[in-house]
Amino acid sequence: MTQHLKHFSVSACALAVSLLISACGGADPADSVPPTVTITDNVSAATANGPVTFTFSFSEDVGSSFAAEDITVTGGTAGTLTKVDATHYTLVVTPAAGSTGTISVGVAALMFTDLALNGNTVAASAQQAYDTTVAPPPSGYTGTCTAAPCIDFSAAGLAMTPFGGLAAEIAADPVDATNKVGKLTKVAANETWAGATIDPSGNGANVVPAIGFSTSKIITLRVYSPAAGETIMLKVENSGDGAVNMEKQATTTQSATWETLSFDYATPSAGSWDPSKVYDRVSVFPHFGSKVGADSVYYIDELKYAAASAPPVGCGTTEPTCAPTTVVPAGSIVIYNDAGSIGGLDTFPVWGQNPPVVGSEPTIAGNKVLKYSFGALYQGIDWSSNPQNVSAKGMLHLDVWSADVASVKVSLIGGGAENGITKPLTAGAWNSLDIDLSQYTSPDKTKVIQIKLEPNVAGTIYVDNIFFHGTAAGGGGGGNFTGGIFAADYIGNLSADTAQSTLGGKVGFFQDPRLYANKAFEDGGVAGTAVNPGGVPNVYYGIGKLTPVLTDAYFGGFVNAPSNGSADASAYSKIKLKFWGDAESWEKPNFTATVDVLVQGPANAACANGSGRPELLKAVTAQKIGAGSEYIIAKTDFTLVESCGGAYTVNSVWSAIGAVVVRLAGTNLQYLNSVPSTPVSFPTFINIGPISFIN
Repeated sequence: MTQHLKHFSVSACALAVSLLISACGGADPADSVPPTVTITDNVSAATANGPVTFTFSFSEDVGSSFAAEDITVTGGTAGTLTKVDATHYTLVVTPAAGSTGTISVGVAALMFTDLALNGNTVAASAQQAYDTTVAPPPSGYTGTCTAAPCIDFSAAGLAMTPFGGLAAEIAADPVDATNKVGKLTKVAANETWAGATIDPSGNGANVVPAIGFSTSKIITLRVYSPAAGETIMLKVENSGDGAVNMEKQATTTQSATWETLSFDYATPSAGSWDPSKVYDRVSVFPHFGSKVGADSVYYIDELKYAAASAPPVGCGTTEPTCAPTTVVPAGSIVIYNDAGSIGGLDTFPVWGQNPPVVGSEPTIAGNKVLKYSFGALYQGIDWSSNPQNVSAKGMLHLDVWSADVASVKVSLIGGGAENGITKPLTAGAWNSLDIDLSQYTSPDKTKVIQIKLEPNVAGTIYVDNIFFHGTAAGGGGGGNFTGGIFAADYIGNLSADTAQSTLGGKVGFFQDPRLYANKAFEDGGVAGTAVNPGGVPNVYYGIGKLTPVLTDAYFGGFVNAPSNGSADASAYSKIKLKFWGDAESWEKPNFTATVDVLVQGPANAACANGSGRPELLKAVTAQKIGAGSEYIIAKTDFTLVESCGGAYTVNSVWSAIGAVVVRLAGTNLQYLNSVPSTPVSFPTFINIGPISFIN
């Protein structure tokens, strides 16, 4: 269709009038520069599939001289010309349905004037191909995301906080420039777990309107992926307790097309779901679990979920009013569960307690649990007629609820031997306890027959979901972990690989081979109090590189748990540690390192990451005060980045810490500031000082 709109040129009469106005001071006689116009449209693709919005951008104010009849349109039907401001107008042109062709929009010379009545002397035009024989590609915005519980990325102030090296920003929808979406760019140097946390407030709080799972356990997200088959992970957390979280993955089915992915949290891939908590933090992980081969861009929009009702206050006061929501992993050895228990199980054996323990099996919220009211301070659970070989498993799990017991000692018995691990309890809530089986060093784990429970005071506890799960790790037991001290001082020789903490945990460093291959020097050692009585005890290592070319390398150090076993830090709320580096790399104004602090569990063959351990991560900005740098990080600030196929939760890693790691990665390795040396070299060092856990 062709449409010619009426237009007028500046006539001799109009010019005469302009001279008269100019003589009376109504226009600027010094302005003789003619105005110009540029025409653009909102379609980023080569072909439009629907209406096209053209924008007319003028070089200066054209007053009221520009009107619809000054525009020539072919290939479509023009809508209403809209004045945006003194120098911008828009016009929507709609091509005919079921056809192909080109829309052409033009403005001829002498169609408008500036305020000095200078007419335009240069024509302008724009063209846009169209094809309305196919449906237009869907936008990220469906028009159904207008208020909570839905997050629309066009909302004012919304931002995202990236992690793992990923870049995150609010950008234009790739198929609809009028729509704003989240843009996540992942490059080869990024971590496998790189992603971004959504922040509707834009103030860094990363708190979203409360997410509820009582009416629906489905969260949906609009995703535009560069390829089909991409793994997208969505993680929900409680902002006040990072140990409470759930993760779920979905797979894209489209390439360069918007689609809606559903994440069903009825059976989360990983995490520790506590229904008494509010979920109000959401993170998105594109291409989760592996590195990208080339730079990849992902777009997200319309995060939809069920609104949370008023959060419950605990889960009862004198007895539980809700049931635990633990999902038993496949392959677990189940001792007691509402769905079924081991053969030969006696949940209330009499072991001569005096006064006796009163046991029962009430039904709470439709779920059977074990109830023990203690007079004496111990009670057994027995399956001695059916011994279980749990030596290949990694964890013992129990759910425990109490209103008046602050901690419970859980002993494992097998082969005539036992030892116990004490776990703290939060009153009025189900406590999801995961205990690393490597901490049970006395019992024969090939013939386990009993569990013994010992509360710290006479009171009542409820118990559910007793099972062994995960994969056994190599290594020893709990080691010496008195008072939360993980490593207070260091001894040994780094180059001879005998460096360790004075509590017997091995110390070592690792680096990208490219650093070592082109080094000017390397240096490292143990600076414990035996050789440096006046300083901060530490172990250190560094490399000076000859040329400043790497921005994607890695470098770090680790300290193993006391006795190279595992340390149960579940009773503590924070980690306290000192680390720093050389002044050239860490303390200069033109560089501030961001450091990954990793808390790792025991070694496990099921872990797919480089360390072979489950990992919790917190990125921190380095202080610039050398050996005075001390960091205190709340456990809730850490994120589970490697669950080893779901074998570990946040809680189970804190219960069995195998190592603490300090790591520089990606652009945090800098080569801006050289040391005074010949040849000139650029250093990267890490010093690791004391490490402990505190409340």
